[in-house]
This record gives sequence, structure tokens and C-alpha cells, in this order.
Amino acid sequence: MPPAPGIALRLVQGNVPQHLKWNPDYVEGFFQRHLALTATPAASPRALVIWPESAAPFFLDRPGGGLVAAAEAAGGATVMLGLDRRSRDAEGTRHYHNSLAVLDPAGAPVATYDKHHLVPFGEYVPLIGALAEGEGWGGLVGRALSGYTPGPGPVVLDLGLLGRVLPLICYEAVFPRDLRTPERPDWIVQITNDAWFGSLAGPYQHFAQARLRAVETGLPLVRAANTGVSAVVDARGRVVAELALNVTGVLDADLPGALPPTPYARTGDAPWHGGLALGVMLVALAGLWRRRRPALGH
Repeated sequence: MPPAPGIALRLVQGNVPQHLKWNPDYVEGFFQRHLALTATPAASPRALVIWPESAAPFFLDRPGGGLVAAAEAAGGATVMLGLDRRSRDAEGTRHYHNSLAVLDPAGAPVATYDKHHLVPFGEYVPLIGALAEGEGWGGLVGRALSGYTPGPGPVVLDLGLLGRVLPLICYEAVFPRDLRTPERPDWIVQITNDAWFGSLAGPYQHFAQARLRAVETGLPLVRAANTGVSAVVDARGRVVAELALNVTGVLDADLPGALPPTPYARTGDAPWHGGLALGVMLVALAGLWRRRRPALGH
């Protein structure tokens, strides 16, 4: 069953500057900032706490208490956060993923999603990266060239009473086709790090594009962004609550309800592509007819 509207959410906006994000002198302090924000007293209990993309500065499979600390800070709520994940294929080759993980109240991962639509030259190097990964190049050079390995594609995570959620990482929200799944979700979550764009138009444009995904699908969208804009958007694309750009804090809001599937959600791009192809064909036929008409007059 779809979740009842009103699930209590907390979005954590750590506001970590990109030029300091991976500085060893600051990494632990930024992690502690996320823990402190998560533990900030709320007016009412929260059911789900969401951290942005790459907010946890360690691998999902790394031994240690980072995940447990996040769960403890959430005080019994489910935690959803962005971090890197390592895996090995059948040949033993190591792969790295830009991932989202869902933690139970004890800090154990209960669901994961690997970003599948990677940023060229930012998360992988086209052609050369595939060669580096295929040949199993090791060391820092191989890691830098191969970059992240994409996940298998869009998935719907069943979170029980929290509903079925479609996760998007960063600019996957720009592409409507990245929301096409056999099973319709109950809501959409986007975790992102827009600190790369500074305070220019980029973060606002990215947010505007994400809102369109809510309109297209008739689903509410929840967005946790490192430096902003973090927001909760209803199924009509209206902003219910938001935390401004370059603000450190938390956003407590309730999940809006979904609408029935929109025509676009049912059909995707196929009818529009078909209509465009038909229009091009009609224009071409009209051009041929006009070219032949003078000849017929003689």
C-alpha cells in the first residue's frame, strides 16, 4: 500500500564548501556537523532523516562506527545518506560506486542504490576509463581513469511504511528517462552536491529541473542538497518547504501525497517522438509535392 501522506522527514543540509570537502583537516569535522544537525531536537519525532550526496566520508563497507553514529544521532529514525561503495565482480576486479544507502535504527544498511547515469569527465573518463577498468589497471592512475562504475539502472526501493521510493543522485534528476521503472514509486528522493556550482545559477537551475520531474510523474519529490537548495516539492511541482542556498541547517517537513499517474508517466516520450517524426514526414512530403507541382503544370 502507498504510504499515508504526512511521513515526518528531516533533510540535513551540511553546507560543506567544495574546496574543503575532502581536505583531511576538515573531513571529520564536517561529518560531526552532519551528526549534530541530525540530532537537533525536533518539534515532533522524525521518521526519516536524509543526508545529501557523498555526505558520509567513508565507504559503505568500511569497518567502523560511522553508520552506527548516524543512526544514533537520528534517534530511532531511518537514515538515508550518500556515500561511496566498493564491490568486486566475478573476476575479482574492484569497482567503486556513487551510492545511496538506507540504514535501519541500528545503523545496518537495509537498501542501497548505485548511481547509473554518471557525469562524463567528472565521475568517469569516456573511452579511456572503460579501457582502464577493462584492463584492470591498478593504483591511483587506474582509479582516477576508471572512476565510478555505473549501477544497473533506476530502481524502486521498498521501505515498508515509508513507501516505495525512487532514488536519484545528482544530475539524474535532469533526465526524465531516469525515472522510468516498471513499478510506480510512491515518491522521489534526490540527493545531490551542488557545491560545485557555487552561488551562481547552477543550483537554482538544477532545483527547477528536479521540480519538473514531480510535475511529469505526479509524485512528490524530496531533495537533500549539500549547500542547497534542499526542499520538499508536492506532486504538482509546488515547493512545500525549502532551505535556502548556502545555509547550514535542517528542514523538517511532511511528505506530500501523490496524484494519479499523469499521461506522461503512463506513456513516456514515445508519443511525442512519434508525433515529431510524423510532423517531419509531413513537412518532407509537402516539400516534395510543391517541387513536383510546377512540373505537373507543364
